[in-house]
Amino acid sequence: MAFLLCEEERKAVEIIRECSGRNVYAALIDADGSYHVVSDNAKPLLGYETSEILKKSMIEMTHRSDQIDLLRAFSVTMTKGATYTFTQWIECFNGQYLPVVTHMRKIDTAKKADRFLCLMVRA
Repeated sequence: MAFLLCEEERKAVEIIRECSGRNVYAALIDADGSYHVVSDNAKPLLGYETSEILKKSMIEMTHRSDQIDLLRAFSVTMTKGATYTFTQWIECFNGQYLPVVTHMRKIDTAKKADRFLCLMVRA
């Protein structure tokens, strides 16, 4: 099923697809934390196939001790529209957690739901 993207969403998807590097991955997520697009280089970093990540939420993959900070990032980014940077621990396929510095930015969308472009860099 195809979905229509506004111009800013198309730009975000292009950034995600071009994202490269061993220690970085990018994603387009909704305010509820569900992933919509994930860069291919998440696999070598986290061990998950892209299709597996798309079935999870960012909240679910974030260590319990960092989930409040993640929810705060959603809130601040939604209300202020600025880029929000924070460090969190993301669950890898092997059950271990990887520290990442996350840069989150709200993007304008064609839908009512807020979406965020997230760039995660291994800390």
